[in-house]
Amino acid sequence: MFEIISLVYLCIASTCDVIRKKIPNVLNFPTMLAAVVLLSVYDVKLLPTRLLLCFCFFLLGGLGVSGWGDIKMMMILSLLNSWQTTILCFVIAQVMFIVFCFIRKPAAAKKTVQKGLIQMKLKLLLCD
Repeated sequence: MFEIISLVYLCIASTCDVIRKKIPNVLNFPTMLAAVVLLSVYDVKLLPTRLLLCFCFFLLGGLGVSGWGDIKMMMILSLLNSWQTTILCFVIAQVMFIVFCFIRKPAAAKKTVQKGLIQMKLKLLLCD
């Protein structure tokens, strides 16, 4: 059941992202709340682990690893799916994004990746 909800959410979120270049919070937050409620009702034992993974994605968003729309999407997926599936989806999505950026605009992609790496290093250094 959770996989079907994930698939429906991803289809709607992807369509919104392509059309509006943004995944609306009107879609994200009710889906996140529904996922927590469903987990509480159907499999409460998984709730702490999935909430922890959800929080980890929130922290990644704070580090600027990805856009907040993508982070909120991964938070929802972490609530609805196993941690292995969620991490695999995140890694594949990041790699695909970088590859497509380099195919479309190589010079701009290189600058963006370098800038992102520098920002992450600075944020990590400031946390120490």
